[in-house]
Amino acid sequence: MKNKTIYIRILLASAILSIFIISVYVYLTNIKNGEKKHKFNTQPQITVNYTSATLESIKKTNGYYYFNKENNEILEYFDDDVNYNIIGKYGKIYDSPIKLKEKETNENDGYEENRTFGNYTIKTDEEDGLDYLEDNKGNKSRKYKYIYSIYYVENDIFKSDYLALESDNTVILFNYKTTKETNLNAYYDDLCIYSNTTQNGNYKNYIIASTYDVNDEDEKYGLIDYDGNVILDLIYDDLVNYKNDDAYIASKNNKYGIINSKGEIIEDFIYEYIYNYYNYTIFVKNNKIGIKYNDKLIVDYTIQYSDSNNYTLDYDLIDGNLYLFKRITSNKNSQTYWNKSVVYRITKKGIDKTLENNLETITSYDENDDEIKYFYKVSENNNKLLITIYDTYLIEYYSFSIPYQKAYDYNIEFSKYNNSEIYELYLSYDVEGVKHKYYYIDLFNSKMIKEKDALITYLKNGYSFVLDNDNKLTIYKKDEIIAEFNNIEYYLGDYYFASENEIFKLVFKTDYK
Repeated sequence: MKNKTIYIRILLASAILSIFIISVYVYLTNIKNGEKKHKFNTQPQITVNYTSATLESIKKTNGYYYFNKENNEILEYFDDDVNYNIIGKYGKIYDSPIKLKEKETNENDGYEENRTFGNYTIKTDEEDGLDYLEDNKGNKSRKYKYIYSIYYVENDIFKSDYLALESDNTVILFNYKTTKETNLNAYYDDLCIYSNTTQNGNYKNYIIASTYDVNDEDEKYGLIDYDGNVILDLIYDDLVNYKNDDAYIASKNNKYGIINSKGEIIEDFIYEYIYNYYNYTIFVKNNKIGIKYNDKLIVDYTIQYSDSNNYTLDYDLIDGNLYLFKRITSNKNSQTYWNKSVVYRITKKGIDKTLENNLETITSYDENDDEIKYFYKVSENNNKLLITIYDTYLIEYYSFSIPYQKAYDYNIEFSKYNNSEIYELYLSYDVEGVKHKYYYIDLFNSKMIKEKDALITYLKNGYSFVLDNDNKLTIYKKDEIIAEFNNIEYYLGDYYFASENEIFKLVFKTDYK
């Protein structure tokens, strides 16, 4: 009886395993054969038989319009790009704006654009061009030559505790949270806590400062503390935080090394360049690239740094892996632009894969950041451009060809359309005048599709529209065109569209003869 039970259990386990394997095979086969369809906008049911449509002018402005999809607000911006009115919401246009708003600033938004810090706002006198601070009660400080934030980055977010109040001969360090002022008794440029997150998430204890060296006729960098004391002499040509709490990438006599705040050498000054990106550190020595992962050498100077002055080095992190790009910067009309760029996929164990002839990346943008989704390379043969797309594992994903015509300044760009897997391929080229073409690729199903299928948007009444890149608006009743309009630039949601300075409402009609 016991053996029979064991036998039955083995049969059941084998059956379950077989079903699982067959399911996986069918799923993968369907994707490979393009049978797994992507979910596009579902067409609503048409309930009223309209035969035409018109655009009725609703509002004009000297600025421009924008539809905020997050809260369904229709915004009217002015020329300064800062002030705006809310003129509509949830498919309605108000008779008068709700109120005039000013874009809110936040100390975590960034360094250059931010002007508000705690209870203080940096303002500039329009007459003399000098900066001053104004608190939330309207009190104003004395004027300074320049006021800027001493910022740092923690977990990819800009933060700040101090402002530098700069005069002609000195700098005051102002903690806008405690209101403490410290006169540094010296003139420093570019005070900053360099934008690099430490391993434990804490920001640095010292400030990177630079000063103009009269003898060397160049800026020199070092460290000071928050009381203005010099911690590391200002003798370095460059100085940035390394990934550890007390380590800095420094440059001296045209060579790079790594030191701590005491000036003690961690890595000798023998490198042409040092780049740090999260857990990866890129070293360039004797024109060769070496890479460390958590201080362990994983690429032993096997990658040529630069074959010529036309190459640039770039890098990105995708799913914890480092992608190293060597891009050629020659004229895009030259075929060498398509034939010599390279990307390396590097894991914590070393070089995983290499893709040569890589032209560019295909990037998707979301609310928080941009993300590399695919790579592509381009080659030309018999008046055809062959475009091959690879996934982030550098495995070929899809290949297609389009017509090619030799031209001056031939440019290719990929961009993601909306939130689907539809990508737009934009070509521009100069043949007796600049011309352009658009192609649309459904990468989910690995096929090219028509412009209408890529750009179509359905309205609540079951009708649809296409607003193309030439600002032409076409209204559809299923596959039938019932109206066309030119010079329409924006879709504002619901039934509202806009040119740069005028809002229209789409109105459907039934024409009886």
